[in-house]
Amino acid sequence: MKAGDIVLIDTNVILEAHRIARWHHLSSNFNVHTVEKVIEETQTGYQKRSTEELIDQKELTESFAKVYAVSEEEIAATMMISPEIFNLDAGERDLLIYAASFEGDCWLISSPDSAAMRAAHKQGWLDKVVSLESLLETINCQPYIALRENYTKKWDEAKKSQIRLGIL
Repeated sequence: MKAGDIVLIDTNVILEAHRIARWHHLSSNFNVHTVEKVIEETQTGYQKRSTEELIDQKELTESFAKVYAVSEEEIAATMMISPEIFNLDAGERDLLIYAASFEGDCWLISSPDSAAMRAAHKQGWLDKVVSLESLLETINCQPYIALRENYTKKWDEAKKSQIRLGIL
């Protein structure tokens, strides 16, 4: 992993990166991509969020190299091939549908959700899943505020091990 890599970002990573005031560092050092549904999800649930997690939609959208619109046709086609993906929330589902459009090893995905990680594993992408902590370390950007546990390398590696062993 290196600065400039394509990283597909889910809602939770966006919220955590804003909470720790590191979103600008991520979005300016990686080629960050997401899907429209993820952007939409960042704008819901305000009553449960701290001030740091309130995000301007226009600024957020502009910070991405690409915001992909997943079509109804893509969703329907995926349902036929990978029905397990529909156990995920809509943002994670659409992000994994978008991931399927990439060829080669030129991308990574950052999602601190074990269900999304299991779905990525079924697609053969578990090694492409990276923690927010790993992304920040790659660009030498240490947060001043501690990351929540599921954004750390330790949590990420533990979940990957459990998935590979069939425990999770």
